[in-house]
Amino acid sequence: MNAVAAGPALSRFARLARKELTEILRDRRTVLTLLLMPILLYPLLSVAFHQFLLSSAVASQEPVYRIGFRSDDEMQSVSRYLEIGAASLQLRGVFLDSKSTPRPDAIPRPKTEAAVFEDLEAALKAGRIDVGIRYDPPGKFRANPGDDRHPGENLEVNLELVYRKDTDPGLTAAHYVERLIREANTQFLTQRLRSIGIDQRAQPIRPTLVVLPGPEARSRVFAVLVPLILILMTITGAVYPAIDLTAGERERGTLEVLIAAPVPRWMLLGAKYIAVLTVAVLTALVNLASMAVTLWVSGLGQVFIDVNTLSIWLLPEIFGLLLLLAAFYSGVLLAITSFARSFKEAQAYLIPLMLASLMPGMIGLVPGLSLDGPLAVMPLINIVLLARDLLEGGASPFSAAAVVLTTVLYAIAAIAIASRTFGAEAVLYAQEGGWSELFSRTHSPRPAATASGALLCLAFLFPLSLVLNRVIVEYRDEPVTTVLFVQALSTIALFGLIPWLVVRYSRVRPLEGFRLAMPGIGACCAAVLLGLCLWPLAYELGLLLRFLGFASLSQEQLDKVEGMLGEYRTAPMPFVLLVLGVLPAVLEELFFRGYLFSALLRAGRPETAILTSALLFGLFHLVTGGGLAVERLPVSTALGLVLGWLCWKSGSVIPGMTLHAVHNSLLVSLGIYQPWLKEKGWAIAADDSLPLGVLVIGLLGSSLGLLWVHILPTAQVMTDLGDEK
Repeated sequence: MNAVAAGPALSRFARLARKELTEILRDRRTVLTLLLMPILLYPLLSVAFHQFLLSSAVASQEPVYRIGFRSDDEMQSVSRYLEIGAASLQLRGVFLDSKSTPRPDAIPRPKTEAAVFEDLEAALKAGRIDVGIRYDPPGKFRANPGDDRHPGENLEVNLELVYRKDTDPGLTAAHYVERLIREANTQFLTQRLRSIGIDQRAQPIRPTLVVLPGPEARSRVFAVLVPLILILMTITGAVYPAIDLTAGERERGTLEVLIAAPVPRWMLLGAKYIAVLTVAVLTALVNLASMAVTLWVSGLGQVFIDVNTLSIWLLPEIFGLLLLLAAFYSGVLLAITSFARSFKEAQAYLIPLMLASLMPGMIGLVPGLSLDGPLAVMPLINIVLLARDLLEGGASPFSAAAVVLTTVLYAIAAIAIASRTFGAEAVLYAQEGGWSELFSRTHSPRPAATASGALLCLAFLFPLSLVLNRVIVEYRDEPVTTVLFVQALSTIALFGLIPWLVVRYSRVRPLEGFRLAMPGIGACCAAVLLGLCLWPLAYELGLLLRFLGFASLSQEQLDKVEGMLGEYRTAPMPFVLLVLGVLPAVLEELFFRGYLFSALLRAGRPETAILTSALLFGLFHLVTGGGLAVERLPVSTALGLVLGWLCWKSGSVIPGMTLHAVHNSLLVSLGIYQPWLKEKGWAIAADDSLPLGVLVIGLLGSSLGLLWVHILPTAQVMTDLGDEK
């Protein structure tokens, strides 16, 4: 019956989304943003870039320094000495036009023009020279500095380099002349030492810069520009549809009629989200195509992109980043514009967002930033850093998964915020609304949280869990009891304290909101049996996934896990089981099959609540403190399905806590007692299957436990569902 009803609901949702998309695409402003702006914008940008590159090329030409002297003798003597220094620098690769290999800090070789002026100060003030050179005291060289055979008598000359303080060419010219003189002095002293039979150069210690190979400059520019361009493209395409479908409908007076239709609110908002997401993706794709054609036609592609660094995965990576940004911005824009009462007010709300989005877009220019820790969960910044790493070929699967999951959860949270204000009384009756609607409390207690509120809480817990995992890693060098204590506090805060505060604030009755009803004895017995017998099946499923290649934990990470188990063996066993087995099981069930499951069950059918909570439970366990564990996703999701089904049948979260605690404690005990089991001949290698007898017992016990759950009478809980408010 439910499956039959799902078909028309899905078809109705598709028709509604198609209607919203068709209406928004008919608007001339959308067509202007989607088609005309890219066609006109990028040719103009290419002209501007050409002009910029032309001016840069002129600026990068060899500089010319004008040097003034007071006499021809001084000009000839000093110029020859400066030429000795320039020739030495060229041989050492200081200049770009050197025949030898240029150094990493090589510069174009400046040209010098010498002239004689009676009054050097007057010539400087008139701008006829950049630097003036005069002897102090006036005189001339008393030796031939370039004669290798007869260096002659001692050379003692003081030169004054005169330049104007208010001119940059004067300062750079003076520094350049000073560098040439230092280099010539080194050559002169080397010749003098050789003339007296000393094989020692005048500069005993000469440092040389050695730079490790890194990304090419063009590839670096490409990796920095692409995220910024994607942000601008995506937000430009999503802004107008988001405003028109929320604040625009409220201003036109059509939103009241739309909500009065016999369509669930989530379906209306979901259709609008699909429309905004589609227009954002289409706009970004048209912009990308127009930009690619412009780069190819204008020849600028060779300037910004190194063809040798491109791979076949470049287009899928850029498209994936585009989808991430579109999903994020579509939800955020809908959430913000849902508060606005008019088109202009919505525009005023979005201007700060658009300006603030430019700063994360430039974050890739900051050196030394890596995609880990808090940066991996910061909205938008994590996408920019992921884009930079992907385009440079240095992104890790763990970081990519963390970014994708957090972004999806942020989008869900934004949609949850939009749904809370989308159906508020201020929207229905065109009254004044505001940001206070988001944090408003109900007037009377209710049996469960709203689905949007629960998903918003989950979206907050996921990045917080990554941060807490990072904190735990910082304590790895502490005693094992300290590590376990910090881990216990993190679990209590994450799945206990925060959901409890949310429940108290939203006026949810705790016993019903967390499904803490007393279960029957049959449900508890079935939970114990399943907890004892499911672990062999979970172990074999994980082994099969590793055999098929669906595993991401490296041998180094597995060795770290083994090392942690070795440390846990030194701690009291009851404390270890409490922290690693019982506490996570109780608190995770309290959140996923208590708070979250109740909210999902209130909003939809039991099958949907079981499947959604199980999938979110699996995704939450996909990212661990040690990295990305792909093999945990299907295993945790399957366990979540069993736990959700047991919770629905028993009407209580307590049997699930029992099953989960027994399951976890068994796995922890097997890992810790592995050396003892090995002595008894029970241990197995990491990649070996379990003994056939253990598998048979696990399969039979699990089948019996599932059958037991099936025959349990379905508990009737939460009869008073109430309204959203």
